[in-house]
Amino acid sequence: MSAADILVGKPGGLTTSEALAKDLLLVIVNPIPGQEERNSDHLLEAGAAIRCNNLPVLAYKLDRLLDDPARVARMRDNIARLARPNAAHDVVRLSLATVDSTRRALARARP
Repeated sequence: MSAADILVGKPGGLTTSEALAKDLLLVIVNPIPGQEERNSDHLLEAGAAIRCNNLPVLAYKLDRLLDDPARVARMRDNIARLARPNAAHDVVRLSLATVDSTRRALARARP
């Protein structure tokens, strides 16, 4: 994904997370019911993706998107708002802080 500008595919959890972290335009194709549908809805409502369920018109939709620099810029702004590229680091930092504060609280509570 580091070499890409656009991701055309299904919005699974890991795929979506990585695409957002890599600032990729998302073109969602035929998400499966359940989590992929919910991810799709979230991305579409946030203006971070477009959807194409009709593969014969995929090239047309891509051309329209790429021919509209203002729309691409808006989508990139929306993607930047959703993206959490440092999420793993943040989770570890918060987890270690929680462990540290719990240890201190336990040490203070000991007689």
